[in-house]
Amino acid sequence: MKYKDFVYGIMAGIVVGFGGIIKLSVANETLGAFLFAGALFIILSLEYNLFTGMVGYYFYNERIPYIKRLAVILLGNLIGTFLIAKLILLTRYGEGLRILAEKSVAVKLSDNLLSLFILAIFCNMFVVNATHQFKYNSFQVGKYLAIFISIMTFVLSGFEHSIADSFYFFLAGDISPRIITIFLVVLSGNIIGGVIIPTVALIYDESFYLKG
Repeated sequence: MKYKDFVYGIMAGIVVGFGGIIKLSVANETLGAFLFAGALFIILSLEYNLFTGMVGYYFYNERIPYIKRLAVILLGNLIGTFLIAKLILLTRYGEGLRILAEKSVAVKLSDNLLSLFILAIFCNMFVVNATHQFKYNSFQVGKYLAIFISIMTFVLSGFEHSIADSFYFFLAGDISPRIITIFLVVLSGNIIGGVIIPTVALIYDESFYLKG
């Protein structure tokens, strides 16, 4: 259907933005990580298009068309996180959340690019594991456990997720050249981390394979 990838990309970005809001709003980090994991649960359940979850399936598809599809989805994700960031700033919660986002962004700004890159690789191994288990795990409970355990693990470990980061960047409001560089480095790490689990499964275990 025309524009579906783009619209579903926006919707996924919106849901990630909501996850970012609750993560910033909850003082307890474990509870915040659990509720943030709910964002991926919603995205997978509604079959929205999240770049970091879909990039792992590059080798499952025709290369050039899938790259174009991923580019559209990424743009949609960023529009979604931008919309939620700017809308929440118009509410009574906006200023407090902006201050919290600035603290989160400051940690990233103080880090070096190699560190961010490695943390991004680790992050998307967990995100794509959650996606892969949701697609292929034959046990219903296992599908949902994989989502919450994987996402909580990467959040509590402080790993870097490019789409979630974009929400914090938009919320903090200062998109500098350094911020753009950090985003691109994290995005690159997410891409590399994302292809590992599905590609290994594709090579060594035919039971995991589904075209498309």
